[in-house]
Amino acid sequence: MKTLRKIIVCLLVLAITAAMSVTVYGAIEAEAGKSVTVTFTVEDVYGVDGYFEFSNRSLFKSIKYSYSGKISGDISNDKIFLYGSNEVDVKITVTASIAKNAKVGSSCDIKLTYEKSDVNGSMSDWMEMTKTVKVKAAPPPDTEPPTTAAPVTEPPETEPPVTEPKIDYTELLRQIEIATSLVEFDYTTESWARVAAALEKAKELLESKSQSEVDNGARELADAISALVRVNYGALRKAVERAKGLDEACAHGNLWFKLTGLLAQADKILVEGEERDQAKADELAAKINETVDEILRDYANHSKETQIVKEFITVEVPIEPTDPYCNIPMHKVWPVLFFIALGIILILTALYFIFFMKRRTNRKDDMPIVDYDIADDDVTKEL
Repeated sequence: MKTLRKIIVCLLVLAITAAMSVTVYGAIEAEAGKSVTVTFTVEDVYGVDGYFEFSNRSLFKSIKYSYSGKISGDISNDKIFLYGSNEVDVKITVTASIAKNAKVGSSCDIKLTYEKSDVNGSMSDWMEMTKTVKVKAAPPPDTEPPTTAAPVTEPPETEPPVTEPKIDYTELLRQIEIATSLVEFDYTTESWARVAAALEKAKELLESKSQSEVDNGARELADAISALVRVNYGALRKAVERAKGLDEACAHGNLWFKLTGLLAQADKILVEGEERDQAKADELAAKINETVDEILRDYANHSKETQIVKEFITVEVPIEPTDPYCNIPMHKVWPVLFFIALGIILILTALYFIFFMKRRTNRKDDMPIVDYDIADDDVTKEL
């Protein structure tokens, strides 16, 4: 039983030793008062969201972030927000200045927790990467040969000059650098107004002789930056690209006029930086998508009706008729009306001719109705 316990203790010691060796192995070593660079690489991404955590942040006097790759965004206050339109490898660099009073052997684990986005904007599961920074001992100074110079006589003791207290502006300058690197257009108007006010105050404090005022100004600016609310224009940009893919011929005048007005509003937001509000940007994106869908439905219905008309017109007669054929019924009525009219005209002409001949015969009878010759009268003869 005692032998078994000894074996278990030995195994635990070996495991702890192995873990410590793994932790130390690969650690980035630097001397106190020097700067150290730690690089994290995230491959094949369209965007990265995440944050940094430090197990012993007091080991560093200052921390700066930078990134490389064809991607946009920023890294501030340990938070990462990067985005792009192509798949790239992103290298995120943490440059830390180790405090001068850092003890040899002390270390700090820098952990990156992040999620990646794909071409559709979908986010992956959360992932982690950790790297360790360890303080190493400074190399021994070079020994100098003894000198034979005459001893230096010390000047008489005098009262030291009165010096003003030295103000440490390091953190204040760091926060000012972070704030000036941000793009106002990417954040809501209200949250950026707080940063602008804190930044103006911080610049004034660069002439302050009070360390507490300088520290408070740096803290206020850091809090304002942390409270920034980013506006995500991804949905609006996709809606605008979808709308610009349409042709004016696809839409009726009213729908196209409506879509043009919505795109003008989108330009004011995306180009001119107006209305930096997430809710309004999403609402405008939804309106543009609805209008595009309405245009596509209208175009599809119009195309379907046109196809039906074409098919109706191009129907062929299955059996060719043998008699004279005409697909217009009125073409058969006109000949019938013509012959009816011709018959009526001939009948009227015959009646008029008969009436004229009878009237002419009556005019040739010139016998007088009364005999005005008295000599032929019988009464005269008798007298």
